Amino acid sequence: MLEFNYEFTQSVEELIQASVTSTISTLFKIPIDVCSGMGKVGSSDNYFCCGEFVQDDTKATLLFVFDRALIKKLTGIIFPADSVNSPGVCEATAAEIVNIVSNQLKTHLNVHGYKLHLGQPCMLDRAQAALKERPLIHMAFSLKNDVAMGVDFYLRSA
Repeated sequence: MLEFNYEFTQSVEELIQASVTSTISTLFKIPIDVCSGMGKVGSSDNYFCCGEFVQDDTKATLLFVFDRALIKKLTGIIFPADSVNSPGVCEATAAEIVNIVSNQLKTHLNVHGYKLHLGQPCMLDRAQAALKERPLIHMAFSLKNDVAMGVDFYLRSA
């Protein structure tokens, strides 16, 4: 069973923050900021995408909530303009971000003695994304002071 103390939880949170901001900045050339006000992502039709980690009797989930306007904006940067209205292309954009951050988190956790296996990122609907437990880590990110993305990290028994 994974056990996180305060210092380790802080290191995971710092890694996620750095990884998200670096990934968005590197891939899309857009600065994204960590919100101090932990708001909710504004859109009613968000994209939910997660990375699942498994180790023996432990399961961890890195859940991203992307505002639809953010995903369309990011998709339009790397794909032709007519692709931004394609759910499949927008989902691929979200999954790639989740994959990059999840792999960096997996490496960090494995360096600290865990042997987690990471599955492919998967899209969820709103009901599937409504995990019942509180996240170990919750953070929000903004573009120009609008909350555009949320990231939660869950840890539980498998």
